[in-house]
Amino acid sequence: MATLRNRDPVRNLRCAALDAIRYGEQPEVRARLDEVIDATVGEGLDRLIADRAAYHDVLARADVAKWRARMEEARVRRLQPHYIRAFFLAAFKLLGGTIAEREAGRYEIRHVPADVRDRDRQIGLGAPVLHKYERVTFDRELVRPAGMPRADLLAPGHPLLDAVTDLVIERYGTLLKHGTMLVNRHDPSEQPRLLVAVTQEITDGHAPARTVSKRFDFVEISPAGAQPTAEARYLDYEPAKETERAAAGYLLSEPWLRAGVDQLAVDWAVEHGMPAILAHTREQVSARAEQTRRLVRQRLTQEINYWDARHAELLEAEAAGRQLKIRPETAFRRARDLERRLERRLADLARDEDLTARPPVVAGGALVIPQGLLEKLLGRACWPPRPRLAGTHRRCRTTTPATTSGRPPMTGTWCSSKSRAGSPGRRSSGSLRQRP
Repeated sequence: MATLRNRDPVRNLRCAALDAIRYGEQPEVRARLDEVIDATVGEGLDRLIADRAAYHDVLARADVAKWRARMEEARVRRLQPHYIRAFFLAAFKLLGGTIAEREAGRYEIRHVPADVRDRDRQIGLGAPVLHKYERVTFDRELVRPAGMPRADLLAPGHPLLDAVTDLVIERYGTLLKHGTMLVNRHDPSEQPRLLVAVTQEITDGHAPARTVSKRFDFVEISPAGAQPTAEARYLDYEPAKETERAAAGYLLSEPWLRAGVDQLAVDWAVEHGMPAILAHTREQVSARAEQTRRLVRQRLTQEINYWDARHAELLEAEAAGRQLKIRPETAFRRARDLERRLERRLADLARDEDLTARPPVVAGGALVIPQGLLEKLLGRACWPPRPRLAGTHRRCRTTTPATTSGRPPMTGTWCSSKSRAGSPGRRSSGSLRQRP
C-alpha cells in the first residue's frame, strides 16, 4: 500500500482499473478514483453522442404535456400483474391444468396439460414449457423474496403464458364477436350503448409485411352515433345477472342495434382513429429511418472510398513489380460489394418508411346497460325520482306484474313518504306507474 500511496496520481487507465478491483473498498482509494484530473476532457462529448446516435429525440416545452398524456395512456394500457393473474388462473384451469397457491402471491403448478405443451412446440422459440413448476408468480417483487426459493415470473413473453393465451384465443376467440351484456353500476341514465372493440394495425413495405403498430381501441355506439371511450372504460363494467339479462333482453331487437353497428364502428375508426395512429407512427419511424440512413451512408461511403483508393494503390504497386499481399481485383470487388450493400440497406430503410394502414377489424362487442335503466325495468326504485318533503324519507316497494282483461301488464313502484321519527305520520296517496 505504500507504493500505492506514493504512486503518481496521473497514472494510466490499467493501473486505475486494477486499483478499483483490488482496493476499491478502501475509502482513500475510492476517493482517488473519484478525483477529477481534467474537467475539460468531456467537452463536446454530448454533441458527438447526439450526432452519432442512431436515435435521439429532443423535447420542446410544448411537447411535455403531449408526452405526459402518452405516458398516462401507456400506463393504462399496460397489463397489470393482477389482470394477468386473474386471466391465467381461470384459463389454465379451463384447459385442464392444476395450480395451487403456496405462499401469498406465489403458486405451484403441479400439472401442465399436454395441449399446452404441444402448442408451445408449435409457436415457441425459446425455452420449452415444463410438465410442472415448483413456484410461479405474477409480481416481479415476489420472484426472489428473502428466505424463499426463486419463482418463475409469468409475464408476456414467458412460454407458458404465451401457449395458454394462444390456445384460449383459438378455442374461445369467436365468443368475443358473439357479445355479452355488461352493466355500468355508476350510470344513472337510461340510454344503453354498444361497446365495440376495434383492432387497428399498421404494417411496413417489406415482403411479407411486418406489423409496426397494433392498437386495440374501444368505440361506444348509441342511437346518436359513435364516439370514443376513455381508456380501460370496460374495467368499470360488471357482468349482467340473469334477472337483468332477462329484463333487458328486448334491447337486442332495437332498430339501431340491427342497422349495421359493426360497419359504423369501422367507419369511425377509419375516419378518426386510424389517421392519428398512422401520423404518430410515421413520425417516429421516419425520424429513426432518416438518422439511420445518414449514418449508414456515411460509414459505407467511407469504406467504399477506402477500397477504391486501395485498388488504385495496388495497381500501381503491381505495375512497379512489388510483392502484393492482396490482389487489386480483391480490393475492387470489396468496393463493389459495399456499394451493393449500401443500395440494399437504403432500400430496406425506404420499405421501413412505406407504412400502410390495414382496414380496422371488429374483434368483439358488448351491450352496456346503465344502472338507471335497469332500476326502471326491474321496478326497484322510484323512477324518475320525485322531490321529497323535508324530514321524510322515501320508501319504495316493487310491484309484481299483473294482467287483467283488456289491460296491459302493470309494473311499477308504489311510493309513499313516512316521517323519519318512526311515527305513523301522514301517508301520501300512493300511485302505481305503468312501465312504458
